[in-house]
Amino acid sequence: MSIFTPSSSRRRVIPTARPPAGAAVAAEPTDPRPRTLIDVVAATAAAHPGAVALDAVDRRLTYAELQTEAEQLAGRLADHGVGTGDRVIVGVRSGSAEL
Repeated sequence: MSIFTPSSSRRRVIPTARPPAGAAVAAEPTDPRPRTLIDVVAATAAAHPGAVALDAVDRRLTYAELQTEAEQLAGRLADHGVGTGDRVIVGVRSGSAEL
C-alpha cells in the first residue's frame, strides 16, 4: 500500500529544455482543487445516470442509484453527528459485495 500526502502527490515536473516549436504542451489544470471519489460519482451520475456503476453477484446499481444511496448514508451519518471532514471507520468482510 502506498500513502501519499498532499505535498508528495503534487510534485511538479520541471522541463530541462524548451519543447520544440509547435510541440503540444500540457496546460496547467484550470481548477487546482483535488477531486474526490464523491465528486467523480456525482459528475458521472449527472452525465450518465442510467449507466451501471456497480455490478455485484446479486445486485446492480446505476450511478443515479449509487448517488441516492450515498446521499442517504450521508444523511444517516449526519443524524449521528458525523460531519464533513470527520473520519468514519468502515468494516466490510473481505470478498463481500459491500466492498
